[in-house]
Amino acid sequence: MSTDAPVITVGMTMEEVTRLLGAPSRKMGGGNLLSMFENVSGSASAISRMSSRTFCVYDHPAGKYELVFMGGRVIEVHSQPSQK
Repeated sequence: MSTDAPVITVGMTMEEVTRLLGAPSRKMGGGNLLSMFENVSGSASAISRMSSRTFCVYDHPAGKYELVFMGGRVIEVHSQPSQK
């Protein structure tokens, strides 16, 4: 059975993505991600930007999606299934 892969684009809201992909299988705030590393260095503004991001992985029947959200919108698409 073939499953069409929804296309996720920068600027989509988290609600739009959830409607297409369902709930994320993994979700982590940037602050939580930073706390996993003992010696994080960088400017205060870079660390602040990282802390305001949410990293999500979606395991969709069509394939894996890795997305970054900020302010409730997609700002980066790291991976998504290719279109046939």
